[in-house]
Amino acid sequence: PGVAESTRQLVLNVIREHKYQPGILSRSLVSQFSQLIGVVIPDLRNPFFPEIIAGLTAELDGHDYFILCHDTARSSENELRTVEKLLEYELAGFVFAGVNGDHGLTAIRKVQEAGKVIVTIGEVPGARTHGVRFRDREGTRLATEYLIERGHTRIALLTGPPTLISTKEKAFGFVEALIENAIDFQESMLVNAAGLADEGYQAAREMLSRADSRPTAVVCFSDLV
Repeated sequence: PGVAESTRQLVLNVIREHKYQPGILSRSLVSQFSQLIGVVIPDLRNPFFPEIIAGLTAELDGHDYFILCHDTARSSENELRTVEKLLEYELAGFVFAGVNGDHGLTAIRKVQEAGKVIVTIGEVPGARTHGVRFRDREGTRLATEYLIERGHTRIALLTGPPTLISTKEKAFGFVEALIENAIDFQESMLVNAAGLADEGYQAAREMLSRADSRPTAVVCFSDLV
């Protein structure tokens, strides 16, 4: 408004000639409204997270939103640095997966202080956020019961990172299944595999090398393990 018609036509002709498209970042700065969602994940090599990204993309596409995704290589320091950088883009909101330690909590608080919506994948101790939760305890109990029903009594659990709530919940479900079926729980059957493939391999080798306490079946923390 307030522009002479001759000037308007001149500008529109230049737009058509150069096939100009307004930048999404410039547009969001002017309108204070963004169609980008920041997605912070710990490890793209883990097949669990590409599934989450695929689900997010399928849901957001129908609403003309897009994701800006960053892999933090399982580092809480990287998570904090990533969030600080993504906040400069005036994103509409954030999805956090695998937040670790104090730096992760600081990152969440920075997003909240900026007035942005944040959804966590899994529960984050000490944080009050929207979140997607999993029934890790029940799932692991069912998996353990499946093996018990097939006659196994020497069952091991290859666990995940000790700092994650899901690791503790899966261990609870595992032990519950043993107790409910009158099978003695032995702490040696709980083996830390850090939730990763290489660590899972090494943990399995060590566990299977025990001649006197070798399990006949194993419950694993994740697909990678």
